[in-house]
Amino acid sequence: MYNGQERRKYQRVKKPVMVKFRMNPKHPDTQPSSTWDMVAVLDIGAGGLLFYYNKPVEVGTILDIKIDLADGSSDTTYFGKVIRAEKVIVPHMFLVAVNFSDLDAKARDKIAHALEKYTAGK
Repeated sequence: MYNGQERRKYQRVKKPVMVKFRMNPKHPDTQPSSTWDMVAVLDIGAGGLLFYYNKPVEVGTILDIKIDLADGSSDTTYFGKVIRAEKVIVPHMFLVAVNFSDLDAKARDKIAHALEKYTAGK
């Protein structure tokens, strides 16, 4: 278990949140995909998210991400960069950590506020 100093700037929510994502088709360093996949995240915050996925994803891959929250904000597409992708003990599963990219303060606040409302059950 990690006992060092917490490095995250934003609080993480450990409640099931559905996220749609795809490999960004416009980014030159990414294998493009027009298909959206859906996963339940393990944790999410205004800085990024963590989830299991059944296919390998390269570190550095840029993702288009739609967060499905009760406030109807799933129509907003955010961009994230894969910062960690590890094969886990469960066969054919990968733990993928994503850092939101190029978010301004307004977008981060929107995510943080929606997550706060979601965890409060409102």
